[in-house]
Amino acid sequence: MPSGFDQLTKLQTLSSFVIGKGDGHLIRELKSLSNLGGNFRLSGLENVNGRGAREVKLNEKPGIDGLELHWSTNLENYTRKKEVEKRVLDFLCPQKKLEQHIIENYGGAKFASWIDDSSFKNLLSLKPRSCKNCKSLPSVGRLPLLKYLSIIGFHEVQKIGIEFFGESELNPFASLEILSFESLPNWKEWDACEGDERVLKFPILRELSIVNCPQLLGRLLNHVSSEKLKIRTYTSLVVSISSFPSLCGLRIEGCAELVDVCSSPAKEVSSLQTLSF
Repeated sequence: MPSGFDQLTKLQTLSSFVIGKGDGHLIRELKSLSNLGGNFRLSGLENVNGRGAREVKLNEKPGIDGLELHWSTNLENYTRKKEVEKRVLDFLCPQKKLEQHIIENYGGAKFASWIDDSSFKNLLSLKPRSCKNCKSLPSVGRLPLLKYLSIIGFHEVQKIGIEFFGESELNPFASLEILSFESLPNWKEWDACEGDERVLKFPILRELSIVNCPQLLGRLLNHVSSEKLKIRTYTSLVVSISSFPSLCGLRIEGCAELVDVCSSPAKEVSSLQTLSF
């Protein structure tokens, strides 16, 4: 990017800002662009240090309602400075009116604390992608209006448990309608707090998709209102059809074994309209 963006103080639309190698200081020029609005993509973040990221002050740009934070796909994992990337993400906290958020190729071992802050009351869509070093997911169940959640490419995650729903959260994912997991190669266990009857999980979920998660075993979520269920590439999975009373579409691909705990599963899905194997 050319220098001098800090002079464009009335600029309202800037769809993308790319930081090249050796140009990490240029990110500071965004500090003056307080009138930016709409969708904004900030890429080349591997070329930025924590100090530069702190000066951007994204939380002082209320017009941005869609934000994408992007690290390069060409980075070798052993060369990544994970702590630096964590500090950069910490300082790139957006304003609270954000509606859509994508984080791609982030290399830190954990997310910034603001990611699952319930004060992001307008956030509708969250898509963390290829965050291969993160060993756990943020507590996004706390986000009150989140409707769409897509989790792709988390190679270090082995278990999804209470941290995903939020500690002491009695109504997690209250607004979530579409949930998808893809390419979690080491994900083995999904502890959905089934033993806590107080917790109402995914009360209005319409679509659940689990793709390319070959090590996930055990029982799929119970008592979910999903209308569409997609399962692809599993070794063995236990599903209770009666747990999906509103199921209209079921698609299963590449499963070595799929066991249903119902004695007569066909009777439990009278609403089923589409079935694909």
